[in-house]
Amino acid sequence: MITLPAKSSNVGRVRVVKDAMGNAGSPNNNTITLDGDSSDTIDGQSTYVMNFNGEGVTLVCDGINGWMVTSRIRP
Repeated sequence: MITLPAKSSNVGRVRVVKDAMGNAGSPNNNTITLDGDSSDTIDGQSTYVMNFNGEGVTLVCDGINGWMVTSRIRP
């Protein structure tokens, strides 16, 4: 699990998370879970699960709700 930094001190910041080893999905099932700090959310949810091999996401902090997924790649 990766806990994202608090929204209060990361307004406008961008984070990119990538399954560089290609093991997040089947057959390895090594999912990557992104977790919002405390009550911060990720697109309105408390967590975001990456479960596709090679998946990558770009997140931007809005400073109000938390983090927004602005792009997602699932090869």
